[in-house]
Amino acid sequence: MRVLVISHTYLPAHYRGKLRWLATEGGTSLTLAALPELQLSNGIRIPFEEASEPFAVRFLQPLAFPNHNNLRLFAPHQLTGLLRELEPDIVHVEAEPHSLTLGLVALLKRRFPYKLVAFTWENLFRHGRGPSRWIERYTLRSVDWMITGNREAAEVVRWRGYSGPVAVIPQVGVDPKHFEGCKAKTCSDPFRIGFVGRLVPEKGVLDLWEAFVPLADRAVLVLIGEGILRDVIHQRAVEARISHRVEMAGFVPHSHIPSWLGSLDVLVLPSRTTRIWKEQFGHVLAEAMAAGVAVVGSDSGAIPEVIGDAGLIFPEGNITALRERLTFLMDQPNERQRLAEVGRQRALTLFSDAAVGRETLRVYKQVMSS
Repeated sequence: MRVLVISHTYLPAHYRGKLRWLATEGGTSLTLAALPELQLSNGIRIPFEEASEPFAVRFLQPLAFPNHNNLRLFAPHQLTGLLRELEPDIVHVEAEPHSLTLGLVALLKRRFPYKLVAFTWENLFRHGRGPSRWIERYTLRSVDWMITGNREAAEVVRWRGYSGPVAVIPQVGVDPKHFEGCKAKTCSDPFRIGFVGRLVPEKGVLDLWEAFVPLADRAVLVLIGEGILRDVIHQRAVEARISHRVEMAGFVPHSHIPSWLGSLDVLVLPSRTTRIWKEQFGHVLAEAMAAGVAVVGSDSGAIPEVIGDAGLIFPEGNITALRERLTFLMDQPNERQRLAEVGRQRALTLFSDAAVGRETLRVYKQVMSS
């Protein structure tokens, strides 16, 4: 089975575990068409991380809007040449239905006999306007199988008019070996509450701050990541005279994340839904669970779906409820340990690279036999 995956996601090497599994254990002849680099809105450039891979890698040079996931446009002759050379049985495009990338691949399907698999994260019930809506309508008629990153995204793509088969599978998994050195720790003194991600309002960082302040005599808040709220929280910690109870690690390379997670008693993802965004998965939850760390999350988007029965959920924006969950875990170390163990098993079963690869291969086989 020849598979061409077109995606901007796999610039970091640790995200490619699913592809490695598909190319080895899955037995597919896989080629990844990737970007050579991506520039974020803050100006940071992320290059494609070189690594020895069991699959072929080809770089696509965008013709326009190289850093915009939906408007990124590739020259038709570039994709046509790649399709003619590889003759894939399946083209798997990880881009939203209204993106120019998926629209072009759907259009080229008229000329090449491949099956088209697409991936979407979108879990907000909203339509695009103008040309993006037209592209969406066309691609949803052309896709043979849709993979969605969460259950609500499956509902959204149906609402938008897609009538074909859907599978709910995370886009990327976690490598259990990367986290196997992390052991669930006994309750520490002080209790360490962690957050990993962007320090921005929609991630609920200020809710976590407010929940933490009354607990500062018993706990330490560990913030891993960068964002516009970094200085705000630092200033508030100084004003409250608890800056010695707040660790702001800033950006941490992924290779160092396991040791940071292993230092925590609990990992919190307190995301808030906005008009244009809500949590689509929360990959750090899967990583924390794989590391044997208890997790607490809000009920925003897919967070309850990821956590399942392996952690505690609170209503998004409810600071009192979040504080109660944290206090409970501080006072009940045995329950925290139980949740950590359940979480690790859940991560290995559902979110490992092998688990995600197996489910993706199942889709490939079904689409080829349909």
